[in-house]
Amino acid sequence: MTWESVDRDLAMVLEGLKGTAMAKLERMGEVIYSYGLDRFGSSDRRKREPAQHCQSRCQKDIRELVLRRRQLRKQWKRATIEEKEGIDALQEELRCRLVTLRRAENLRRKRKEKERVRTLFYKDPFKFVKGLFNQEKGGILRTPKEEVEEYLRKTHSDPGREGGLGFPPDMPPLGEIESQMDVVPPRWKEVEAVVRKAKASSAPGPNGVPYRVYKNAPGVLRFLWKLFKVVWHKQCIPTAWCRAGGVLIPKEKESVRIDQFRMISLLNVEGKIFFSIVAKRLVQYLEENGLIDTTVQKAGIPGFAGCIEHTSVIWHQIQTAKQEGWEVHVVFLDLANAFGSVPHSLIWSACEYFRVPVEIVNIMKEYFKDIRLCIGTGEFVSDWQKLEVGIMAGCTISPLAFTLAMEMVIRASKWVVGGERRREGLRLPPIRAFMDDMTLLTTTVPCTKRLLERINTNLRWARMRIKPSQGVSQSPREKW
Repeated sequence: MTWESVDRDLAMVLEGLKGTAMAKLERMGEVIYSYGLDRFGSSDRRKREPAQHCQSRCQKDIRELVLRRRQLRKQWKRATIEEKEGIDALQEELRCRLVTLRRAENLRRKRKEKERVRTLFYKDPFKFVKGLFNQEKGGILRTPKEEVEEYLRKTHSDPGREGGLGFPPDMPPLGEIESQMDVVPPRWKEVEAVVRKAKASSAPGPNGVPYRVYKNAPGVLRFLWKLFKVVWHKQCIPTAWCRAGGVLIPKEKESVRIDQFRMISLLNVEGKIFFSIVAKRLVQYLEENGLIDTTVQKAGIPGFAGCIEHTSVIWHQIQTAKQEGWEVHVVFLDLANAFGSVPHSLIWSACEYFRVPVEIVNIMKEYFKDIRLCIGTGEFVSDWQKLEVGIMAGCTISPLAFTLAMEMVIRASKWVVGGERRREGLRLPPIRAFMDDMTLLTTTVPCTKRLLERINTNLRWARMRIKPSQGVSQSPREKW
């Protein structure tokens, strides 16, 4: 059966659904999955069998020569003096032959390994380089279900979620907005672009429908696009988009406790497509009006070098100060559970400050107010836990929402110091950030203390905190 026939059949089934647009969206994933199950059946995930390596001709010759050498050694022990001379000559001939074959085999192995590494690098350079520096991680969760659910309740509950934060008292005013945000319903070309860019191998959400269906079935995607427009007008989010299955990723070599794992949330791809469009428009709005300083905050804004550029700039500043004899103070800060502790009220304050249109804010609020997640292991599945605080890794709108929240803290803090002034007259920013990692660069001790105090004050206002055990500072006084 071809994808054309699948697309045609599914489109007919979906067009025949009765009820409101919200009811259709709630049932859409179930209908698609049931269709695939009835037509193609299900298959268990195959366990990867260990590869059987066949010996090369060179390896076989080496093995035969080694066995022959053992036999000659045994014969040599029982041989007479005259026979030993001949056996010695044979052993020397075997030794030379073994040296030649082993050298050739080593060259073959190195060449094969080089080809394997080159293939992996060209396939995904970022993943390959990342694997060179990542420490070995693994483990199996040994925490009982009750403790896991209690951990989720403590982590994602927020008693003060109903109260608003407002703005910090020293928040600088925002300039005029020159370019307004696009708030019309999603266009067909936007939906196509998001689906085309998405990876077909991405894991599906709770309904089991992957991106591959929408990549190969344009009729089904067009039906989904029509429902997107209804969601946009009504500003109501289907419940199916607000449910996430959590997958645990170990953070240490032998992880067994729940706090030794980080969770990746798997959401239904229909909601991810919709909020990818929202995020793309919001990024365009922020960039066109210069609301996010990409020399300070890189994360969440596509098209920039990110943490690699930050690292290079910081290293260049340190080396320049060392060569020219300047005084520079560097402080690396890490926030405690930043993604899981950012209040939703801080996100709404950031949207208000940056004058995000009310249509977009209402859609995001409808989404965040009903998000629930659970954790599935090989032994149990936890109950649904409401996400009252924090964001989810795996959500398409959450990283940008976190960037807006952190921009509030950065803007309210960086004005207290001026940053390093270069000889060309350029003044470098005193704060550089990538998501929850912040780096402070100042030229005097008083400036460093003042900036640290201001950041700490604003983080407490935002109900977040610094993790002192992960912080590092370098403050040379006169000589390096």
